Amino acid sequence: MKKKKFLMVFVLVFICLSYSYSFGKTKTCKMQSFYCNSLHYFSEGMRYHYEAKNGAIRIIGKPYSQLDCKKCHAKSCDVCHAKKVKGKMVFSTSQAKNQKTCFKCHGRENKTLVMEVKNKVKDAHEIGSKMFCTDCHGPTDIMGDGKSYKTMRDPGAVSTTCIGCHKKGAKANLGKFKEIKPYTIEIRDHRIHRGKLDCVACHVTAVTNCYNCHFGETRSRNVSIPHKTWALLVNYGDKVTTGSVMTIVYKKKKFIVYAPRMDHSIGKKAKTCKDCHNNKSMQYLKANKKIPMTLFKNNKLITWNGIAPAVKGKLYWVFLEKDKNGNWYKLPDSTPVVEQWGLYAKPLTEEQLKKLTVPFK
Repeated sequence: MKKKKFLMVFVLVFICLSYSYSFGKTKTCKMQSFYCNSLHYFSEGMRYHYEAKNGAIRIIGKPYSQLDCKKCHAKSCDVCHAKKVKGKMVFSTSQAKNQKTCFKCHGRENKTLVMEVKNKVKDAHEIGSKMFCTDCHGPTDIMGDGKSYKTMRDPGAVSTTCIGCHKKGAKANLGKFKEIKPYTIEIRDHRIHRGKLDCVACHVTAVTNCYNCHFGETRSRNVSIPHKTWALLVNYGDKVTTGSVMTIVYKKKKFIVYAPRMDHSIGKKAKTCKDCHNNKSMQYLKANKKIPMTLFKNNKLITWNGIAPAVKGKLYWVFLEKDKNGNWYKLPDSTPVVEQWGLYAKPLTEEQLKKLTVPFK
């Protein structure tokens, strides 16, 4: 009997010590855990872009550590897994798979879904009703693979790909999604663009942008204008893909960054040739005019509708600020703009633009 009691006490003490050790290590993240090196833990991606040579730090002037953006990043398992059951907090895997848990930080994805529901547009995956974040993004995307990455754009940082499920003969665990159509090179458009375009360049309908981002000393200022009417074509790696911009106005200083963007708005049909080739934006370029990506008329932001190529010096953007009464006003075009290119998004080449001028009937 005494031996049993001693054994029980020993086990309890061991569990408590192990928990205390793990908890302490989790707080400082010195334990041997994949999650300690993940982007969700470190928020390294935001810092890397912000403090880069032509990053937003040039207009804001404070290091990333002094901004409150890091509040959005998960420093412990509790942020995603904690769930209240019968008045007590418990560890829950279902909570981590809940779409709302992801949306607490991934606001642009949430805004995309909200706008599509409002406009009665259903994407091919019907996110939020048939498919959810974790149906595509597995553990390594969320909790890391043990390696440190500068941003989610680094090769290997995100393992999820379109052809992971859509490739002919793929052995993906599709589960309830047995109706997924395979990618086949026999399709004419796939043969023409194979190896040159990323899947999303043709299959994403439009990209959600939060214009005039709330980035600054605090995220509490409501100074962003969400819209979803256009997508840029940018070079990312060795392929053309969809891109977006983030504009920032801070104390009347202007900043814009160009970045690849895989928006979760996959059309049930791909774009047609006319959507990109010799389209309205290409007509502007052929006439040696800037493409009016944004305009400000009658106190409203007017945004471009359709596809536009990312070309240095050929895209026109307005930069807005709010007055003391909360009304928008446009900053003068003569105010200098700090532009950030080249980290991951590069403009289209002359050869690519030449191909886009070819008309299709």
